[in-house]
Amino acid sequence: MVPAKVYFDYLRNAFKSHRVRGYCVGQKRNGKTCIFDENGKLVVAEVKGKVLYNFKVYDYEYIWMACEDIIARLARDEEHRQKIWMSWASTTNWEEKMDEEIKIRRVVSKDVLDAVKNVLKEIDMYGLIEYGAPDDEFDTEAEMIAEQIKAGTSIEEISGIIADVINKMFGVNIDRIKYLKEAKKIYEVMHKL
Repeated sequence: MVPAKVYFDYLRNAFKSHRVRGYCVGQKRNGKTCIFDENGKLVVAEVKGKVLYNFKVYDYEYIWMACEDIIARLARDEEHRQKIWMSWASTTNWEEKMDEEIKIRRVVSKDVLDAVKNVLKEIDMYGLIEYGAPDDEFDTEAEMIAEQIKAGTSIEEISGIIADVINKMFGVNIDRIKYLKEAKKIYEVMHKL
């Protein structure tokens, strides 16, 4: 996660480049609209003496919203707000993207994915398809399963993968060998049997 200091640095830069006045980023300052930490929370407020006016408190996971709040308070008008926001958000967003873990997804054959989807419809956890759920009801689970199946995966392993995903997604405790019949269908598609 990008540290609050990075958000604040970009916020200061955006305010400076768009000639915003009357703010303080990172601390309380009398006579200013401020964003600062207090007791592990972010506070956006107008500070007058020791009193906070129009204050709003945010958890750190909502730092983006807190920064948007102070931008909206200090902008002269909507056009000014958008310019400040774009200066701040584009650099902050880039920093977040650079901080994210890169995830490599395997490319899954459409035939295998379709076979997994069909198997999940047959299993039909809680009778969702039977009672009118849309055909894509189990697509998320199908993708989770298909991504774990690779060349050389045995029928038993496929059954275990199906059970693991169903257990995780539906909060049940199904034995890993329960879906051998369904796993065989997927295996046959993989090997075009």
